[in-house]
Amino acid sequence: MAKNQYAKALRMARERVSSDRAEIRAQIDMDAACMAANEVFQMGPGRAKAFCEAMMRYAMEIGEMFLEDAKSDVTLEYSKVTLDRRIKEIVGEQNFQPWEVRYGSRVLR
Repeated sequence: MAKNQYAKALRMARERVSSDRAEIRAQIDMDAACMAANEVFQMGPGRAKAFCEAMMRYAMEIGEMFLEDAKSDVTLEYSKVTLDRRIKEIVGEQNFQPWEVRYGSRVLR
């Protein structure tokens, strides 16, 4: 029984570190996006709150879409196509890079 408890404690510690890293990465991405929006669009305090809220909303929507898609399709084809279509609308045909280029061969798990 002690081995199982120790293994469980190790697994929980790894999950906590992984979660902490993901949260830190998300905050770095938010900070970088705010800095870029300030530089490129001169976004300041007046629009920053709305921008950050929209970014978090989209991050949650994308994440939820992939989680739902993963329940029925291990390749996540629906989510990839849906996200690609929206990104292409935003960046335009000439600036668009498909999923395989933007994410490479990384696998979501």
